[in-house]
Amino acid sequence: MSAIVESINLTPIGAIDGALPVKLTRGIKTLHIESRNPPVKNNLPLDAVKLHDDAFGIERIPVVRLSAEQGGAWMEWTFKADDKEALQNLLMIQG
Repeated sequence: MSAIVESINLTPIGAIDGALPVKLTRGIKTLHIESRNPPVKNNLPLDAVKLHDDAFGIERIPVVRLSAEQGGAWMEWTFKADDKEALQNLLMIQG
């Protein structure tokens, strides 16, 4: 049986500091997580999410990229995972 994730709170990266957390609610289909270090691959009942360790300038930060298909259009957001414990719990969820 697949895990069901009710919601995930992540802070979006953007030009505006202190942006409000974004809540991803159920209704999104699958969650796909990939991490290079450590290597993690998982599929969850949310939509195409990839965890990256991308370089932004000098600082390297964990980033979650979400692509959600809504109304036939693909939308993509980039998030900074500020809550490391929540992110670790997310990675431990079994699909």
